[in-house]
Amino acid sequence: MTSTTDHPQEPKCSPTPPRHAYSLARLPTWERCPRCGTPTEIRKVDFIVHSGKSSWLVDPPAGLFCPACPTVIIDEEQIKRAVGKRKSSFQVIGTEDPRTHQATLFDTYDGHFCLYFRDKKGKTSPLFKYYAPRIGPANEALVPPAPPLSFGSPLGWFFKFAEGPHAGKLFAYVIKVCQAPTCPCPELRFDVHEVLDDGSALNHDGVMDWFDYNVEEEVCHQRPGVPSSAMPEDHVGWSFQKALTKADKELLRSYFSLEKEDQVEAIDPETAHIDFPLELVQKSEMLFFQDVFPAATGHDYFTWNGQHWLWRDMYCLEPGCTCEEVCLYFFPEGGSCNENGAQLPAYSMIFDLQTKTWKSVKPQPGKNLPPPLPVEMQQGDWVRAKDYPALWSKRRTLLRRLFARWLVRQGYAGGTRRSRDRHSALPSVRGSEAWSPREEPHEETIARPITPAPASAEPGRNDPCPCGSGLKYKKCCLGRASPPAAS
Repeated sequence: MTSTTDHPQEPKCSPTPPRHAYSLARLPTWERCPRCGTPTEIRKVDFIVHSGKSSWLVDPPAGLFCPACPTVIIDEEQIKRAVGKRKSSFQVIGTEDPRTHQATLFDTYDGHFCLYFRDKKGKTSPLFKYYAPRIGPANEALVPPAPPLSFGSPLGWFFKFAEGPHAGKLFAYVIKVCQAPTCPCPELRFDVHEVLDDGSALNHDGVMDWFDYNVEEEVCHQRPGVPSSAMPEDHVGWSFQKALTKADKELLRSYFSLEKEDQVEAIDPETAHIDFPLELVQKSEMLFFQDVFPAATGHDYFTWNGQHWLWRDMYCLEPGCTCEEVCLYFFPEGGSCNENGAQLPAYSMIFDLQTKTWKSVKPQPGKNLPPPLPVEMQQGDWVRAKDYPALWSKRRTLLRRLFARWLVRQGYAGGTRRSRDRHSALPSVRGSEAWSPREEPHEETIARPITPAPASAEPGRNDPCPCGSGLKYKKCCLGRASPPAAS
């Protein structure tokens, strides 16, 4: 990439403060503006650099400006050389005119809306970024797809309400998901800010707020433990909840599950510390994938003959066991439930990951087992359509490697379990209990008992949340029955 210092034009002072910035390294060319295509020119300005704690000015010839619109292309390598070794991590957040000393903060950077605030000492800090509308081919790859909400804007990460106290206003939004893959909280965090009608910049005099959306209860609330009924009607979250359609709710539920799936796929089993449910491990060597990663269910749905189905996958974690099988339970949409409201499986089956063949679950005395999967479903294309065997094999490998590390951390370094049929832990439906495929605990299940670590004291309101989300305890799991353990 050619540096801006090779540009033949003579630097001059900037007449119009830039509002939109782009990184030179992310663009195919510096010769034209990525927003309007006008040829760029060098201008002399001081760049405001922020490190997360403090801000300062640097003045390298690192900016290529568009004379037609308030846009600048920044050579970040020039900025890095000017900063030197003072700061290893920084962000260019604006410019200052060297003549008038007027500072201007960028509205967008690489096509993302930027929101900043100043503390009591006047220091500027970035709060979060919003996705800006896609402007030109140079910015196409920089903006991830937004969930297509029924009241969303064609611009991308925007929505507009048709009625209510915020009717007609255009809002930019960011969706955040708890970054702990084992956290069971089914919530999406929405950070919203009102923008101009054309989506070109933030409306700094407009509404800025945030709210959580529970994908299971399908309600919005302002913080954990506070019911949605307590949200005032002039809050953006109240209007958001009212505007959601059934399709929107399904879309957000799927978005949440797929985001959690991505977190699981990013786990390094050689370094990650994932905790396993002790009470379930003591009952059986068979464990559901959702017992460890309860929210990672984005791929667990399929359609066959017009009927929607959900499957649950169970794996053997017995140390030393060489089986390559997954035990599956199938639940039809709208299927029957027991008296406790838990949906009952319609079928059960074992899939051999090595031979790619189906096996019937071995009947157990006194066990009310679901019938085997019908032959026509076994031969259906739903298995190959999403390459489920590869997914099951990947999940099995991940669980076994994580479980082996967990056993070592618990002080169980290679003890032997009681030898028994590895698929003996199968469904036993009782009228007053939720459906469960596990046996009652056996005194010889684990030769060396695993004792849980002593429970730690409840964290303070401003302490990091134990679930590992990165948020403060008061803004995450405060008010829930028991915060999930950090992964």
